[in-house]
Amino acid sequence: MGLKPITRNCLHCKLRFEPKYNGDTVCSRVCGNAYKLAKQQAKENKVKRKLYLKPIPKVSKNGKIRNEKKMEYYKAMWLLSANKRGECTCENCGLILFEFKPHYISHILSRGAHPKLALHPLNHNILCCGLGTNECHEQWEFGDRTEMLIYDKNLKRIDKLMGIERTMNHKLFKFI
Repeated sequence: MGLKPITRNCLHCKLRFEPKYNGDTVCSRVCGNAYKLAKQQAKENKVKRKLYLKPIPKVSKNGKIRNEKKMEYYKAMWLLSANKRGECTCENCGLILFEFKPHYISHILSRGAHPKLALHPLNHNILCCGLGTNECHEQWEFGDRTEMLIYDKNLKRIDKLMGIERTMNHKLFKFI
């Protein structure tokens, strides 16, 4: 009795064939190229499908939701300080700021050092910045704050904010 020839089903066209080599999975070069192309397209579609099915995180480190929350905060702080015409004045030099721009809102205590106070309503100033202004925002962030007119007012706010932060931390440790 002779040995039966080994036959396999082609992965692409599903027809039976006799492989020339042990690792052959397709019947011809044409089926091989078509199978690779179909496999690659299926992989791309799977990746696209996964992207659409991913749930949106509530707060991501660099995502849109976090940026939207910051923008809402900036707009709210602008509206709190705006007059009837929707204009604000720089709290340091008195320059009239005609339109809302998020970089006019300056944090008194930085968001990095005090993340719990980043969106607190007391932790902001409306300060001018950019060309044609006194660049009060830049002076508060990088310059000598003691020379600014708002320095004494901000020291009082910093004391209040630090007290608020201490009570927030105290509440956290109370339940642990």
